[in-house]
Amino acid sequence: MLKKTSVSSFILDCEIVAYDRATQKLLSFLTLSTQARKKVEIEDIIVNVCVFAFDLLHLNMAKNFFRKTLESVERFWRRLFPCVGGRRC
Repeated sequence: MLKKTSVSSFILDCEIVAYDRATQKLLSFLTLSTQARKKVEIEDIIVNVCVFAFDLLHLNMAKNFFRKTLESVERFWRRLFPCVGGRRC
């Protein structure tokens, strides 16, 4: 969910990691690689994932963040994307 509705598109640099909801622990890459990739129905998904975003590259296909420091980009995106699940983000 976005905090600001003026965002119509964005490109994030991020990592997808397998996650066990019961133990609240990250799982190995091998676990993630066992998930089917084509013609998957939502009820067939058995591997939960977390998305760890670490850089905002473009916003609304007009604002380019390539020449900005990571700290300034991070401050910007924290205003747009809320932290969920009680985790440090």
